[in-house]
Amino acid sequence: DFLRKPFCPEEFYCRITQNIENLSNIEQIQKAANTDYLTELPNRRAFFQNAELQIADYIKKQTPYCLAMLDIDFFKKVNDDFGHDAGDHVLKVLALYMRKHLGTGLLARLGGEEFAILISGIDDDQLYNKLDDFRRDIAVLQLNFEGKHITFTVSLGVNLSSKDSMAKQLNDADGALYIAKENGRNQVSIFGIEE
Repeated sequence: DFLRKPFCPEEFYCRITQNIENLSNIEQIQKAANTDYLTELPNRRAFFQNAELQIADYIKKQTPYCLAMLDIDFFKKVNDDFGHDAGDHVLKVLALYMRKHLGTGLLARLGGEEFAILISGIDDDQLYNKLDDFRRDIAVLQLNFEGKHITFTVSLGVNLSSKDSMAKQLNDADGALYIAKENGRNQVSIFGIEE
């Protein structure tokens, strides 16, 4: 934007206000494009953009990390038994607990009841324990939604520090998640370690 001299002070201040509003609108649009509206976690697009960069940094600095896929066990049953508003409430509470336990990591809702987690730590045991503590905390959680008591569990598939492509790491974590579900759900399964 520009003004020709001589200019009127009112027009100058009007243009400044308009530009500030435009910048604010652009920021809101970017946030909406990269944030899941329900959980306010990053969405799939934001996760893939940021995870690639973080993984490259972890590999460069030789920082242990893990990429995990999380799924709410029997989420359809929650929706069927208590309604979709209750299901939405479960997703929001899960996002709060993810921030509480894994807040320094990159957390995202990929869609439906599926989430992705990228966290770093001191070693593989610490990473596993952090995820398992989170899982155990969710398993004992009792939600009260409109007078209804709701409990739920989560299963996680984990790929520990790998130099494979992010797509391969996610695929391996998804494979581990499948094993966690096959073995009874409500557990953390690590890729490459059969239970």
